[in-house]
Amino acid sequence: MTTPEPDPPDEERQSALFLLRRLTVEVDTFARGFAEAHELHPTDVRALVAMLDAGRSGESMSPGRLAQELALSSASTTALVDRLTRAGHAVRRPHPTDRRRAIVEPTDGARAEGGRWFGGLNRDMLAVLDGFDDAEVDAFVRIVEALVEVVRRHNADPAG
Repeated sequence: MTTPEPDPPDEERQSALFLLRRLTVEVDTFARGFAEAHELHPTDVRALVAMLDAGRSGESMSPGRLAQELALSSASTTALVDRLTRAGHAVRRPHPTDRRRAIVEPTDGARAEGGRWFGGLNRDMLAVLDGFDDAEVDAFVRIVEALVEVVRRHNADPAG
C-alpha cells in the first residue's frame, strides 16, 4: 500500500510564509549592515539582541544561556563575550544573587548605537502596526509566536 500524497499547500498560506521569509531576509540584511558598520560579526549582533531582549524581560543573560540561545559551544561563547567586552559593547557583571555566576549585558554605548541604527526601523514598523486594530495585531502576534516555536523545534531537531 502506498502512502497518499499530502494535499498541496494552500497557495495563499504558502505565499504568506514566503513573504515572512522575505521579511526575515530583509531584517537580516539590515542587521548585517549594522554589524559591518561597527566591525562586528553577525553572531555578535545576535548576542547583543539576546542580551537586550533578556533585559527587556527583566531577566539576566548568563554566558551559558547565551550559548544556548545562539547554539554556540562554551569556548565560542567565551570568545564572543571576550570580543564584545574588548570592543566596549558588553560588560560582565557578577550575578546579583549567585556570586559563582556571571551575567553579560550590553553597555550603554552599545544600546545607544543600536538605538541610532535600529530606531528608525523600529519607529516605521510600529507605524505600520498602528494601521491595524488590536484584534489584527493580537492575531499577528499569535501567528508569529507559533511560527517562532516551529522554527525553534526544527533548530533543535533539524531532521524532525
